[in-house]
Parts: sequence; structure tokens; C-alpha cells
Amino acid sequence: MKNEKSLKDFRRVLDTLRGRHWDNEAKICKTINEIAHQVIEAYYIRENRKITFPIDIRGIVKSYGIKITEVYLNLDTGFQIERINGRIVYSDHGECEIRLEYMDNENVKRYMLAHEFAHFLMGDKEKKNCIDPLFPKNCEELIADIMAAYLLFPYELVLLKMKSYVEYMKRGNIYPIDSVSWLKALGDSAQVSSYHTIMCYQWVRMHLYSLYKYKDPFVTSEQFQQLFK
Repeated sequence: MKNEKSLKDFRRVLDTLRGRHWDNEAKICKTINEIAHQVIEAYYIRENRKITFPIDIRGIVKSYGIKITEVYLNLDTGFQIERINGRIVYSDHGECEIRLEYMDNENVKRYMLAHEFAHFLMGDKEKKNCIDPLFPKNCEELIADIMAAYLLFPYELVLLKMKSYVEYMKRGNIYPIDSVSWLKALGDSAQVSSYHTIMCYQWVRMHLYSLYKYKDPFVTSEQFQQLFK
């Protein structure tokens, strides 16, 4: 077979990846998730509220003394391929402001707010623009994406939402599970745009893989067993 040797080489290389490099990425996700969890928990304890969808990202950001404004970020820019959806800036006195594109709908703004807030948590002091759908060119942008995912989609809420979604499907005799419908239901609950829900869901899946692998008691409890393949 013409491609047999190449196929064997591919499989040999891919086999070396099993259980080796993924731990580093899983540890990075674990660290970011722990920070996001602490941020969310501290806010909801102060507010004496239960943590539920949608996460009050505006309230969380404002609790850090950050000003949120909605302005036109893409006017009078001339031709450019990138669209600015959000921006974090600092005054000469160190005061932080997050500016959101006025024309975006609220579900997009919520993601942009979480993303720019992540830059604040990282201590980035330079002006940062959030631009979609271009590709990140540094690790800070990836970290901000992961942090936004864990701020808006806490894995506990995602598991509980999927469990209730599966039960809803069973009651309606609707099967098998459809990814598009599921992600729409998840995005609607979190009040995040479909595009950003898909982005965030991949990072949540990465973290849940790690938690399941290391037998986190909540994730591996009997109530969620059917949700892991």
C-alpha cells in the first residue's frame, strides 16, 4: 500500500504524545481555572448570591474598581481587516477602563469583558485590543481566552447544564444528542454568543478531561458518568 510507511510513521509519532505533553497543557488550564474560581467565588460570597448561569461578569469586573464604557471602537479607522471588539486602557494614575464596542450585542460584550478583565488579572499595563477572528500572536492572548472561558463557563455549571439538557431530551424522546443544539442551549444559559461559546467550550473540555483523569470527586460522581465518553 502506497501510504503504509507514512501511516506507520504518523502513528509512531502520534503515539509518543499519549499521556506526555497533555499534562502540561492540563496543568496550565488547572491553574487558570483555580484563579477564575476564586474570583467568582469571592464575588458571589460578598454578594450573598448563589453561583448560577449567567455569571455576573459586569458585577465582577466593577468590583475591582474597573470602569466599563461602551463606545465606537471601529469608526474613522480607514481600511483594516481586524475588528476591535474590546480594549483595556490605563490612565496616567493607573486607573483601569475596559471599553466595549457599542455596536456589539450584549452576549458578545460579555465575552469581551471577560477577556479584557483577564489582561487586568495578568497585570498587563499596556493598552490591549481584543480582535476576532484573527489569530493570537502571544501566550497572553491565549491565557486571556482560557480565563474568559472559565469565568463565563464554570465547569460545575456546564456539567449540571448538560445533565439537565440530557434529561430534557429523554423526556421529549429526542435523541441522539446534537452538538449544535447543545451548544446553543449552553450559550443561551451563559448569555454568550455562539462563536465565543464554541471557543470557550473547547477549553472547558480540556479541563474536564484533566479532572476526570485525576478522579476529581465531583466530576467522576455517578450523576455525570454518562457525560464522559
